Amino acid sequence: MKALVFLLKDAKGVELGRIAYQYWSTSRTAPSERLPPLLLDANGNLTYDGKGRLGYNSRAVVTYSRARNNWEGGYWKHNTLLSSLTKEKYKDVISFIEQWHETNQQFVPSGFVYNLKSWADMARHPKFLHRIWLSDFNFMSVCFHAMSKDSWKELGTVLQHPHACLDFNIDVVQMAAGIDLRTEHGATFTSFRAVEPVELFANASRAQDLKQHGKLAMKWGQKDDSDGLIVIPAWFDADGNPLEQGDFVDKVHILKPRRIEIKGQNDLAASRMPVCKVWGVDGDCPELTELAKRSKK
Repeated sequence: MKALVFLLKDAKGVELGRIAYQYWSTSRTAPSERLPPLLLDANGNLTYDGKGRLGYNSRAVVTYSRARNNWEGGYWKHNTLLSSLTKEKYKDVISFIEQWHETNQQFVPSGFVYNLKSWADMARHPKFLHRIWLSDFNFMSVCFHAMSKDSWKELGTVLQHPHACLDFNIDVVQMAAGIDLRTEHGATFTSFRAVEPVELFANASRAQDLKQHGKLAMKWGQKDDSDGLIVIPAWFDADGNPLEQGDFVDKVHILKPRRIEIKGQNDLAASRMPVCKVWGVDGDCPELTELAKRSKK
């Protein structure tokens, strides 16, 4: 967990205080799940409001705490100076934070992407780290070095970007100091799940239809990779702009998950990853090709 902290000083350089901001999920399960958790009743049924909108349990909040002459009593052990702001700029940043939360009220731990490029094209990408591995569930993970937000479109069609704890820090620092924490100051981790679209911007009632016919993978978010479809809320468009932001939504995306995760690794993680140095005649990595074949079985 990382906070965004402002150290306030007067004209003489005397400390006035410190304010730490954080972006949290109010749900205990949402941060550890692969998609926004559905809002279920005591019997495990989907929850709809009076307008037929489907409920999700993924509300997020921005909180702040204040301290002076210390980092919340020693809670924060390390800090990095990113920039210095004028009083006027600081006021603009605080206003930006208030507006940011209005359009980022829902916690989305992982992004979703479809129409992936070929394995050979991905392996040739300059950010490709040449390493994948197969889990006990025959799950493939393809790793890249951290990239800018727009660069993810080079790998496929982005359906939705993540909106999680670090995304708040990234957006605020970008506005305040012009620094992209996705790729600078050690970079930040991000994750996308590969999917196949079944029905985009479907009516929320479709989720109930799928559940009744046993086609909805209710525990996929808890890392259950059994067959089935998933339903995610249409909270954001492909560029991260807000659409619906309520806990109940009119539109959902019906998707078939693929056993593929696309990761953007920070500098430290990337430096520890081995490189695939043996290449096939088509420019692909043999290990990647073999795992791709296994994933289709």
